[in-house]
Amino acid sequence: MTRTFHLLPESETFTRGAHFGLAPSVAGVNELKMRSPDMGTAPSKSLAMQTQRHPNRLLFHGVLLLVDVESDVAPHHAQGHRVILTSAAAEEALPSLIGMAVSCKADWDGHDPRLKIGVITAAWIAGNRLMVEGHIYELDFPEVEGAAATLDLGMSFDIFNVGIEDVRRKVWTLDRLTFTGAAILLRKDAAFRGTSFTIPGEGSANIQRLS
Repeated sequence: MTRTFHLLPESETFTRGAHFGLAPSVAGVNELKMRSPDMGTAPSKSLAMQTQRHPNRLLFHGVLLLVDVESDVAPHHAQGHRVILTSAAAEEALPSLIGMAVSCKADWDGHDPRLKIGVITAAWIAGNRLMVEGHIYELDFPEVEGAAATLDLGMSFDIFNVGIEDVRRKVWTLDRLTFTGAAILLRKDAAFRGTSFTIPGEGSANIQRLS
C-alpha cells in the first residue's frame, strides 16, 4: 500500500493548540492531519492551507532520493561513504518531510539551509523513488522557474538522528533518520543522480501524483 503524507486540503481546518497525528483515509492513504484538543464551545478562527492558485506559490514536483539503491557519490557529512536508505526507514521518515524547507545556493551547486525558498507539502514513495511536492515562494525567488526550465536540476536532502547499520562498512546503510529539509541543486552534484526537480509544464508530465 502506498502512503502519501501531505498538508491539510482546504476543506480541513485546524485551531491553535492543535497537534499532528496520523489518520487513515477511506482510500487507504494515510494523511497527516491536524487533530485539535477539545476547545469547548467558545468560537475560534481556523485556517487551512489553500489549494487554489496563489501569487507567491509556485508548485514543484521532485524526486528527492532513491530507496534501497546505493548513492552515486557520498552525501554531504557522510565522511566519504556512499549510502543506501532502506525502504522501511524511508517510509517511517516520510512524515518528517512535511513542512520542511527547500533551500538552494545561488549557483545551484549545493546546500544552503539558510536560504529557504520554499516548503514541502507532500511526500510519498513510488517504486524506488521518494517523491516530494511543494511550492516555491515565487514572488520572492522568480529565478527558480527559469532555472527549472533551462538547467538539469535534481534534489538532495538534509537529515538528522541518523541510524547506521555498521559504520565499518564502505557503504553505509541508513536504517533510521529524520528529514530536516531538502535542497535544489544541479543533478550532477546530487548524491543520487536519479533525482529531479520540475515545475509542472516543464517536463513533469511523467510524475504521477498519488493521493
